[in-house]
Amino acid sequence: MADQAAPADAPPMAMAQDPMSQAAQLQAAEAIRLQRERRRAAAMSSCARASCR
Repeated sequence: MADQAAPADAPPMAMAQDPMSQAAQLQAAEAIRLQRERRRAAAMSSCARASCR
C-alpha cells in the first residue's frame, strides 16, 4: 500500500519493485522535477521576451 502514497513525480511502480533501485528512483524523480522547473522557467522567459507580463 505504501506505493500508492507516492507523489505524482515518482517514477513508474515497475522501478519501485527493486529495493536496490531506490537511489535510481530518487534520481529519476529529481530529474523530472528539474525538467519541469526548467520548462516553467523557459516558458516564463519566452513570455517576458514577448512582453506579455
